[in-house]
Amino acid sequence: MARYIAFTLLILFFSACSIKDTQHVKLDLKIAPHIKSTIQGEILQNTNSTKDIYLVLYKHIKGDKTNFKNYKLVDFSTNSNANNKYKFNVLKGLYFLYACQNLEVLKDEKYAYEYFSDYIEIQASTQKQLDITLNSKPTIVEDSNILISSKKDISLFENSGNISEVTLKNDIFKRENSNLGLWNPNQFLEKIGGGIYLLDKYATNKKIVLFVHGMNGTPTDFTSIIKSLNRKKYFPIVYYYPTGMNLNYAVDGLKYSFDKLKITHQVKNISIVAHSMGGLVSRAFINSYSYNLKVDKFISIATPWNGQKYAKLGGDIAKSMAPSFGNMIPKSAFIENNQDIDFPSYLKHYLLFAYKGKSSLILDTSNDGVISLSSQLYNKAQNKATAIYGFNESHVGILNSKESIKFIKDILEDKL
Repeated sequence: MARYIAFTLLILFFSACSIKDTQHVKLDLKIAPHIKSTIQGEILQNTNSTKDIYLVLYKHIKGDKTNFKNYKLVDFSTNSNANNKYKFNVLKGLYFLYACQNLEVLKDEKYAYEYFSDYIEIQASTQKQLDITLNSKPTIVEDSNILISSKKDISLFENSGNISEVTLKNDIFKRENSNLGLWNPNQFLEKIGGGIYLLDKYATNKKIVLFVHGMNGTPTDFTSIIKSLNRKKYFPIVYYYPTGMNLNYAVDGLKYSFDKLKITHQVKNISIVAHSMGGLVSRAFINSYSYNLKVDKFISIATPWNGQKYAKLGGDIAKSMAPSFGNMIPKSAFIENNQDIDFPSYLKHYLLFAYKGKSSLILDTSNDGVISLSSQLYNKAQNKATAIYGFNESHVGILNSKESIKFIKDILEDKL
């Protein structure tokens, strides 16, 4: 029965995956602030394929547990095939887990290595250990399962998690691609893929600084800051992702990219510089990946810590335009969950805000032209910040201001 439910739910939640149909995107998960229960374990390596492994977690909502209509997708992750650990934070309830992996050599029809768990009963403060072993023989799957590919098509995440060496002048960072990522993230994934891009030859003696752009942004937004870095001391890398997709996926994509990067390079310690919505993505990444990577400094720039009022005004219309708008509604589950979690004790968060804005019918009187000051200085963010600095700059201007750039350099060099 679990097999039948999983197939049916994959059709329901993943088929067509249109940006205009919010039932096909990962929802803004309504998870309690202090979660003490987990489903976790290892994905045992499948020697038959080197392809990525996808995990999909479902929760029983009401009624007959054997009826697929009574379940909903609550979490998802992409994992490399190398005894990789996984972890889902969950509430009390009944769950089941589905995993699948493409063949090494694709066929004309969609075949996959699969795994179907038994029902997983979770009580309060439960840590459920569940190791995953994929079936040794592949089976045919539904054509609507976009996680799995055939020779005739490509799965949604086939191109994600790139690790490439490029320059900021690369055509993939053109503004037209960032627009595509906002309004049609699935096409962005098919055309660009996204992931982590190295802006220099990797060097173990340099400190890695990760840059994460905001909505409708590209890594080129950080050009002035990156040019100011001492490249003998710092190694810049950028995360490029479609900003219209649900931010839970953006976080998962960053984790997945680092999993790949850590296979080829022994990355253990980084600093993060993030602009606007990229600060929210980085915050969630730190929360969920600190067990595997030490982030010692986190510099957020003009981040909407309490979301965007226009997202709330748009309501369901905004969410149908771009799934990430649903995450950006003030006090959304994505925003609240992330900030209810404490930073690791060793991490210092430097909160930079901008306030050179004009009067607006949508924004508060005090703003940077895009984000209200009340959102940039949301009390939950302030309470966990090491230091707070304000700049008389616009939302984008702060990235090119000599004063703010000097502050960022001083922070990275431990001068502040």
